[in-house]
Amino acid sequence: MANTRRTPTQWQQILQEQTQSGLSVHEYCDQNSIATSSFFKWRCILKIDLENTSDVSTEDDKWVPIENAIPTANVWDLELSLPNGIVLRMKHA
Repeated sequence: MANTRRTPTQWQQILQEQTQSGLSVHEYCDQNSIATSSFFKWRCILKIDLENTSDVSTEDDKWVPIENAIPTANVWDLELSLPNGIVLRMKHA
């Protein structure tokens, strides 16, 4: 995947396009040569910015849904993105 620097405005557009695409994050990132770690990092960063500028925030706003959580056979991938930008990935094959 290319190491492309993007502005926060460009990341906001990417996040919106992924949501509207109907694709999972991994499918969207694969098709657009975007590192999923960068996608999740920027989704977290921009969500924090939105929460800090919003007058109303609920506990539900802090949760991110897990996509494609149905395991298949003995293969699984797990990615945990923390608010400070750290991403923990575990893979079992």
